[in-house]
Amino acid sequence: EDFNVYEADKLETGIEAIDNDILGMVFGSLNVLSGRNGAGKSTILNQIYIGEAIRQNYKTFLFSGELVAGNVKEWLLRTLANEQDLIEFTAKNNRKYKMLSSEGKKRLVENIKDKFYLYDSEEYSIDMVLNKMEILAKRQGVKVFVIDNLMILEMSTSEEYKAQSEAIKKLKAFAKKYNAIVHLVANPRKSMNEEITKDDVSGSANITNLADYVTILERNFK
Repeated sequence: EDFNVYEADKLETGIEAIDNDILGMVFGSLNVLSGRNGAGKSTILNQIYIGEAIRQNYKTFLFSGELVAGNVKEWLLRTLANEQDLIEFTAKNNRKYKMLSSEGKKRLVENIKDKFYLYDSEEYSIDMVLNKMEILAKRQGVKVFVIDNLMILEMSTSEEYKAQSEAIKKLKAFAKKYNAIVHLVANPRKSMNEEITKDDVSGSANITNLADYVTILERNFK
């Protein structure tokens, strides 16, 4: 069948300059996100891949092997908060800061009810995570899946590159089968180069070769 990217179902990033260039992210796609520590991967995950997806009324799933549930909740609610949800305080050193009000937190929690799902099992195998993803896609209509990150997933074989290639194939097949978007964080290899490209992503070349989108983040200190 003919495919028209302009008419296809897409998830927009919410940043006009980016959406104008990539036309949003088409459902049924795998997006690999990479960048050095401190480049802003967590911010992008939170504000765009999760927060913006929820704002566009897409149910969203997060697998994170690094953050506990309470931190994820606070992290997400502060991202989704509007100015009226915050109260300003003054610390002992006179530094001002803002925290969620009880009313604001209540409103936000109600807003994300049945829209955000967090993987909380101690089993990190790729097959177990995919099993939970399939259940949510079938029963709850979840459309956006965030995996943070590839290195934390446990593979079925000790051959690293082969295992990574198989994982990428499974995630890509899942995205197509359920017409979903899968965002996968893959760290770059250590390098002395200031700038990194998709070829600098650590591991198997298939991580980026098989992806539909590759997003590289770079913090500009200039």
